[in-house]
Amino acid sequence: MGRGALERISGSRLGQLSRQLAKRGTIAVAVLRLVPIAPFATFNLVAGASHLKFWQFMVGSLLGLAPGLGAITFLSGTLRAAISEPSWENVAIAAAAGLGLTGLAHFAKRWLRSG
Repeated sequence: MGRGALERISGSRLGQLSRQLAKRGTIAVAVLRLVPIAPFATFNLVAGASHLKFWQFMVGSLLGLAPGLGAITFLSGTLRAAISEPSWENVAIAAAAGLGLTGLAHFAKRWLRSG
């Protein structure tokens, strides 16, 4: 699609997001992958049209997706244990995992908006 076409569609927002991505690079990609604020397809379009380097996008995606997949696997395992064998311990672990993920998402969202 190209940067020019995206700039015409999105206006100044793409330029602002492109500068923030370039400024924070790999870490910004990792956080945006960890906490999917925008749909993946939209983020991929913006990242492709930004000043972000390919290696920053790939490393950031790897760093951002791996913990989320691990956390989802852990959370689903704890939820399954809490449902199949409901004990205070299993329910507490599942609740703590859910609250921890929610807190991490909130922190990451605030960090991205602070820049």
